[in-house]
Amino acid sequence: MRQVYVLLIFFTCVLGFPKKIHIGGFFDDDEMIQYSFELSIRSINRERYENSEFSNVYLVPDVPNIIPDAFDVTTKVCELVGAGVAAIFGPQDKVIAEHVQSICDTIEMPYIAARWDPLQMRGRAVNLYPHANTLSMVYHALIQEFEWQEIIILFENTDSLLRMQPLLELRDTGLDIFLYHLGDGSNYRDVMQTIKETELENIVIDCSIKILGEVLRQAQQVGILTDKHKVIVTSLDLSTLDLEPYRYSGVNFTGFRLINPDDTTVINIFEKHKQEWGLSGPDKLRLEPALMYDAVQLFARAFKQLKNAINGNVRQLPCNGSISWEHGISLSNFMRVTEMRGLTGLIKFDTAGFRSNFQLDIVHLQREGLTKVGVWNSTSGIEWMPDTSSTKPDTELSLQNKTFLVLISMTKPYGMVKQSAAMLTGNERYEGFGIDIIQELSKSLGFNYTFEVQTDSVYGSYQNKTGKWTGMIAKIIDGRADLAITDLTITSERESAVDFTMPFMNLGISILYRKPTKAPPSLFSFLSPFSNDVWLCLLGAYIFVSVLFFVIGRLCPAEWNNPYPCIEEPEVLENQFTLKNSFWFTIGSIMQQGSEIAPIGFSTRMMAGCWWFFCLIIVSSYTANLAACLAIAANIPPFDNVEELAKQKTIKYGAKSGGSTFEFFKLFERIMPIPRRRPTRRTRICTTT
Repeated sequence: MRQVYVLLIFFTCVLGFPKKIHIGGFFDDDEMIQYSFELSIRSINRERYENSEFSNVYLVPDVPNIIPDAFDVTTKVCELVGAGVAAIFGPQDKVIAEHVQSICDTIEMPYIAARWDPLQMRGRAVNLYPHANTLSMVYHALIQEFEWQEIIILFENTDSLLRMQPLLELRDTGLDIFLYHLGDGSNYRDVMQTIKETELENIVIDCSIKILGEVLRQAQQVGILTDKHKVIVTSLDLSTLDLEPYRYSGVNFTGFRLINPDDTTVINIFEKHKQEWGLSGPDKLRLEPALMYDAVQLFARAFKQLKNAINGNVRQLPCNGSISWEHGISLSNFMRVTEMRGLTGLIKFDTAGFRSNFQLDIVHLQREGLTKVGVWNSTSGIEWMPDTSSTKPDTELSLQNKTFLVLISMTKPYGMVKQSAAMLTGNERYEGFGIDIIQELSKSLGFNYTFEVQTDSVYGSYQNKTGKWTGMIAKIIDGRADLAITDLTITSERESAVDFTMPFMNLGISILYRKPTKAPPSLFSFLSPFSNDVWLCLLGAYIFVSVLFFVIGRLCPAEWNNPYPCIEEPEVLENQFTLKNSFWFTIGSIMQQGSEIAPIGFSTRMMAGCWWFFCLIIVSSYTANLAACLAIAANIPPFDNVEELAKQKTIKYGAKSGGSTFEFFKLFERIMPIPRRRPTRRTRICTTT
């Protein structure tokens, strides 16, 4: 047995994944992306003993030097997969990346990208950059939020037009769109001067981060970044630029960012590598290096899950496609189902393999710098944050240490007398929803309060005869109370006399009435599925067919039978369709019970078949209608709206005297006089105030 255990351990070690996992990385001239790739690997290797998600995972980067040539990159990829790597990362160049992905798809090698791809398709590649169509929806939603009627799109290349495709479709809705190409050179002033001459104020700038700084600088020089212009920048790396020259220009400057510098996870990761990155804050970290950092972290977690699930090994693969890595698709699938939070927020993929459930911050340039003014997510769209820029502290508005007299009414559940065995005094005597609200407000704002109960529970209405208000509103107007909290309906008439806060509960006028009860079934309720006319027709058909059976049975020779089979020439023949048997045969068919009588002749059989089919239809219809009558109670509401309630003559209704509902019906009565007659049905109606 000991030898068997040794052999099992030996084969497990042989077939298991190696301790060091090599991963390949191809990077263009962007050193920051490569540095983030290697930095993330070092972080994983350091934390593999502390973090269970990285346990027993040691990554080794293989980063060959490449030139921007597809053949050279293809050769380097074949060398890496021939040496045995678990995944390929990068490059960022669109054309070269397509060659690398094609090779990886052929040999089923996981390919991981962190770049914007306008033609991203569902496949084995895992791309952490948000899908192009999703980003297009964001720009489309922001333009609609701003309600622009005409816009200028200043674009760099064809990729920019792909990003702006949903905006271009807004032309059909009446939006005027003007396209201007930046050009191929570094001088963009000519096209910007043309834009300035159009005197249009709404501008969308779509270009790469490499030239965005120069584009903004020249735009300010020409004069299209002034206080009358509104500019949207589509680049997600806007926060990495120095926007100091534009803070005081007055331009309405809006952009987006995927990296939230205030997120706890982002702060922790950045602080861990602050010295190595050499940046002042996470808002200065470009998106693609951050995505590459998260991509390596995601790969390590997925590889740990693959390692726990199966015993396998990393294979050395040729580029001719004759051999593929059997675990490559499984590793890609593990990456798609793994969720984590990184520098770019929540990393999660949908069923198509595209990134989903991410959040974009909408930032606005103010004198203090870029300020977060809203967020966009795939579930709720754009949500704007409250504007606190104009809020200034005012000591005169402070409620600190002030005492207020608060009116309440004993209306459940807003205000109630607290049940207690001990003797309670002051505010402790009361409880309820309104009481709790005042208590929490006092804790937050630091004021004191004293409750006073409105004994008559009159909220307040305006009296035309006296020209004064009644109830709680009268006490507030006269200064006998500071505020009131109860189930008080806000009306335009009351708003003309006192101020209201935002309501803590919104309710309409509710009408409560007794549910109609079903009448007890009568003795002949089984007849309800059919009308009287149908029953009479069915009875007539029964009599007619029975008599017809009797007549045809007499006329048909086949229905005359020999009662004595032993006598070959009997003197008397019998016919089974007597008048009594005919009625019995017909009623037996309706009841679906049958009888001993069976038609013999062709004519009687044809007639019996037609009658049976008729009985089938009638019985099926009766059964269905009877089930519906027994299962469904016909509770027809006596009215559907207040006008029908006012017009009806049988139901008494009423409302609380002096309440808003009472005033509403009072006003409705003036407009349409209500006939007052003695009701014939005792149904009581109650309404909320």
